[in-house]
Amino acid sequence: MNRGMLSIRLDAQTRICDFNPHFAQTLGYRDEHLKGRPLSEIVPPYVSKLPCFHAFRSAVEKFEPISDDYRYLRADGSLAWLKLHWFPIRGENGELSHIQGYGSEVSRTIEQTKENESFIDALIRSTAVIQFKLDGTVVTANQQFLKAMGYSLEQIKGKHHRMFCSAEEAASPQYLAFWKTLNNGEYVADRFKRIDSRGVRSGWKRHTTLSTIRKVICAGW
Repeated sequence: MNRGMLSIRLDAQTRICDFNPHFAQTLGYRDEHLKGRPLSEIVPPYVSKLPCFHAFRSAVEKFEPISDDYRYLRADGSLAWLKLHWFPIRGENGELSHIQGYGSEVSRTIEQTKENESFIDALIRSTAVIQFKLDGTVVTANQQFLKAMGYSLEQIKGKHHRMFCSAEEAASPQYLAFWKTLNNGEYVADRFKRIDSRGVRSGWKRHTTLSTIRKVICAGW
């Protein structure tokens, strides 16, 4: 398993006792700078206060496997994100022998997610925005959207996107294709007519609809 993945082994005191070249190379350490070193020395100091740290400790005590995205310090002091799957191993005496970890670097994925979140935050502050689950049900909307469409959040939360569409549009092949595109992780930028709380079809509005992890964002109503 450890040929194509990062591999690290900790002893019962969470000191690094073994690792593969991929792990050392990913973090930029020479072997002698990792062997026998406490794991705590290659993670940021604040990590000990985070839920992921306490969840890891709890899982080890219960001999339960655990997976998460963890922060580590590279040899040059920069931050790296590793997705690791930890497996506490019992010794013949029933006590903790070692903790085996396998995983991969996910720094680019985490950074991209943060960029997307920053982009979405900027959208929410500057334009009308509504969020949906991938099945089309409303999760939330900002005040600009609610004011423009004449709804309160309670009136639309949990309802389907089709409430803003004509019956003809909601039943059309184009509407099904619209949601299929979003569920494929693609975005849609076009002009649409939408129905407000009074049942009035508003003029053509240009908005961009994009799919992120587990949700769909519509902006620019």
